[in-house]
Amino acid sequence: MTKVYILIPMLRDDGAIKGAVAVANGLSEYYETTLVVLKKILPYEVYIKPKVRIILLNKSIFWISKYRFYNKLLKEENNSKPVSISMCFSADLINLFARNNASVVASVRASMPVTYTTGYGYRGHIWSSLHVYVLKKIEYVLSMSASMSKQLKKFHIEGVTEIGNFIDEESLEKERVKSINLESKVKRLVFVGSLNIRKKVNFLIDSLYELKLIGVKFNLDIVGDGELRNDLETKVERLELGGQIKFHGHHSNPYSILQAADYFVLPSLAEGVSRASLEALFFGIPCILRDVDANSELIKNGVNGYLFTTDEEFINLLKKASISNEFKSDRKSLIPTCFTYENGISKLNNFINEIANEGKSIYEEK
Repeated sequence: MTKVYILIPMLRDDGAIKGAVAVANGLSEYYETTLVVLKKILPYEVYIKPKVRIILLNKSIFWISKYRFYNKLLKEENNSKPVSISMCFSADLINLFARNNASVVASVRASMPVTYTTGYGYRGHIWSSLHVYVLKKIEYVLSMSASMSKQLKKFHIEGVTEIGNFIDEESLEKERVKSINLESKVKRLVFVGSLNIRKKVNFLIDSLYELKLIGVKFNLDIVGDGELRNDLETKVERLELGGQIKFHGHHSNPYSILQAADYFVLPSLAEGVSRASLEALFFGIPCILRDVDANSELIKNGVNGYLFTTDEEFINLLKKASISNEFKSDRKSLIPTCFTYENGISKLNNFINEIANEGKSIYEEK
């Protein structure tokens, strides 16, 4: 049986790691699958199937030790070359030096240029360039959308395969609320994500204040934490929006809050394919997203939400949403086929079979 290793920097409840776990859970039905954690484990509640083995390399502070241990682990596979999939820069770096012992794959989870520059300022250009350099050296690269594939090819990164991002729908189905009361006259919005510059929560609060001034009211639940939380809470208090906006902090299980909403909103400047958006769509909640990256592949206007490009468009969409009953409340999944769990695992399974067979023939030649 082909063995698959999935390298992640840490184990915690965030979008990228939940994505890695969804991949591990799905692949464990077909392959002997191992999650390898490089740095640390933080409190988490994400469900990991018992079939998935977990190996911790976080006890050593020296990266050379992690590299040696991981390659030793891969060398133990005598009959065929294992497949090693990395997610995030530090994992990609370790994977780069595993090329002699495995078929190495990097799964790109975000739009790199904007994500790095908004997170690290001018240093982000350096980190982005380094990451691109590493990806160029890795054998196979997975992208989560057509727009991401196009971006990677602009950087002259070869061997890109597109497999739409997906969530673990099987485990998420257990969180579905049977009946929801959405009869309130005031529409409820929900935002789920990190409270940082890239996510543009400041803009979201300003927009709700502008709407309040003209008599249009929304309630907003903000789920997440980050460096801007104190500033955002102060702003909400100063604008006297405390009765409309509630901060919930980080929630490993935000699904009851999510399902109480009429709309999910994400004005972020850049996304890979937002996991929070996929979770909202899975629960039948229409999304209002900025038209960046793959959002136009995820959202079709009037079908499962709306897209906007300018501040004025966002305000007008919220005005429309405040009085609209366009989306019914049966809460069936609104995820497009290309981003479903079934489609993603099927494509990933086919991809791994292909590269595993290539690696096996090369191994046998040696």
